[in-house]
Amino acid sequence: MKFREYLLNAHQLKCTNKKLSQNAAAGYFSTFRALLKMAYKEKLLRENINDYLG
Repeated sequence: MKFREYLLNAHQLKCTNKKLSQNAAAGYFSTFRALLKMAYKEKLLRENINDYLG
């Protein structure tokens, strides 16, 4: 998934010469998935997109 790849290659905001740690990227991705789940439950999305994510 492109967003996951982006997170794994993104740089930190405070120290732009360092990439995000793997744990930070995983946390952000987990938050993103939770947001998608909430949007599906609130009927803002017709399909549960999390079913398609790895």
